[in-house]
Amino acid sequence: MEMTAVLSAYPNDGAAHSFCSRSRRMPLSEPSQLNTRELLQCNLEQLVSDINTKRKRDTTLLEDFKKDLELLCSAAYSSMQAALYSLYEQNSKVINDKLEELMSVMETIATQEEELEQFKREMGAFLSDLQQ
Repeated sequence: MEMTAVLSAYPNDGAAHSFCSRSRRMPLSEPSQLNTRELLQCNLEQLVSDINTKRKRDTTLLEDFKKDLELLCSAAYSSMQAALYSLYEQNSKVINDKLEELMSVMETIATQEEELEQFKREMGAFLSDLQQ
């Protein structure tokens, strides 16, 4: 027996190859010129087609859900980024003022260290002169 319909894990544009020209499952009680095997084959193909159609619909729903999530995440990211940059701007003035103050203090310390070294040299020379 040749199987012409294939169940797809990744549905494509929906078409299973159909042995049966009908678009719906044929009830077994319906009188027909087809024999029982052909009826079963036709019903099987329609079942596979229905499953593939439903899987395609599910895939489409997931893709739409993913797009919606990406939009929401993008909006949340943009909002957080704007809030962070706003916070940076608010703190920049304070930080810059503190950095300038620190640089000024560091310059004062460097100047006082130089003066202290000069004083040590002069004191050493003075004590050296007193001992002679």
